[in-house]
Amino acid sequence: MTGSSRRSSFVLKGAIGIGRLLATVPPATDPAAFSMTGARWSFDDVTLVDCVQTAFTSAITLVPDAGPDTVTAAFVRSGDFTVHHAGRQLRFLEGSVAYFTGEAEVRVASTVDTHLTIVSIPRTRLTEQNVVLANTFGSFAYSTARRSPILSFLSALIDIVQNHSIPAEPTASVVAQLVGALFLEDENYHLRANQHDLGLRAQAESLIALGSADTSFRAHSLATQLDISLRQLEKNFVSTSVGTTPTDAIRDRRIMMAMLGMQSPAENHRTSAEVAEQAGFSSVRELGRALKNAYGLTVKEVLLSQIADSTLTSGRQQQRAAE
Repeated sequence: MTGSSRRSSFVLKGAIGIGRLLATVPPATDPAAFSMTGARWSFDDVTLVDCVQTAFTSAITLVPDAGPDTVTAAFVRSGDFTVHHAGRQLRFLEGSVAYFTGEAEVRVASTVDTHLTIVSIPRTRLTEQNVVLANTFGSFAYSTARRSPILSFLSALIDIVQNHSIPAEPTASVVAQLVGALFLEDENYHLRANQHDLGLRAQAESLIALGSADTSFRAHSLATQLDISLRQLEKNFVSTSVGTTPTDAIRDRRIMMAMLGMQSPAENHRTSAEVAEQAGFSSVRELGRALKNAYGLTVKEVLLSQIADSTLTSGRQQQRAAE
């Protein structure tokens, strides 16, 4: 088993805050107006940040310190910001997603308070998924970002780890796979799919999110709701994804929700049977097979790692109280 998630809070203000970001501002700018607050979590080699930056119209030059082997995806939850990079200027509004690598130097400005959720992963985790980045900075198609389940997963994850530590794995692997899927889906958007296919896929993903908790929900159920044949649905997934079938998408959604259920705080404890049922699996055995195939872990291993982590966290808290 790997380690546990770690959380830290931060409040960055004024020139000192800008300095901690390893950033610079134009000489004539008053840095006192700058403010950023939030929290940072680490899951082994994957990091997650949720923060709010107040409006700061002077472009901040960010020099990433993560190194060239890190890839970061920034999700705009509300507000907007403008990025200047290599002669390009891109504006990111609510619902859009930007990405950049560790060696990218960008200038960022925001005219309103902006809420961001940011994920950073090692480039090797993307390489393992056959994702190759052609640019050091860019954006995902809006439709790609909207139909991806990653933001709903990150939101639920943040709720869980806000005040509780959980095992770093397989959470880190789930996040890395979801980020990888963003790149693969976006590549399809630009190279293969037409607008009708993408619209149908977005509808399918929404219905999966709504229906996957029902154990009777299957690929043919999804096709019926979309008023198309199962064959048409499968062809749509071929044209809008890489190696993913409707059945895969339903299973992956259920695994994602089960993982969150098993890693909930102790006071919200649910049995493995309850977790399986609420995620949409017909039994613990079916959940176990899905976990084993996806991550090489059993339900027992996930639950034991959570118990061990809770015991360790409790022991540390008691030790600090005694001191």
